[in-house]
Amino acid sequence: MHTLSNVVAVAASADRAVALFESTPTGPSRLVSSRRQPAGTTDLWMLGEPGRPYEIQKSSDLITWDVLATATNRSGSLFLRDASGAPVRFYRSRSL
Repeated sequence: MHTLSNVVAVAASADRAVALFESTPTGPSRLVSSRRQPAGTTDLWMLGEPGRPYEIQKSSDLITWDVLATATNRSGSLFLRDASGAPVRFYRSRSL
């Protein structure tokens, strides 16, 4: 597994993952890793400010975004699982 920085969105499919980067981080949250599991789920790891609530969004086309989850980052890192099994998915996070 690789750790990525300055990531603003991550796309995962059955056999690959793609990340979109910013040249400098501008917000308190970052998606840092994704891993597609054999069962079709996608695991996401996010770094952010402890105690801050975040909204993680998903898209299949980078145009329409839906909320995957809202969560409070209790420790500085947050783990989420997208159980949708979609063949292609993009992710982004934002602080609330």
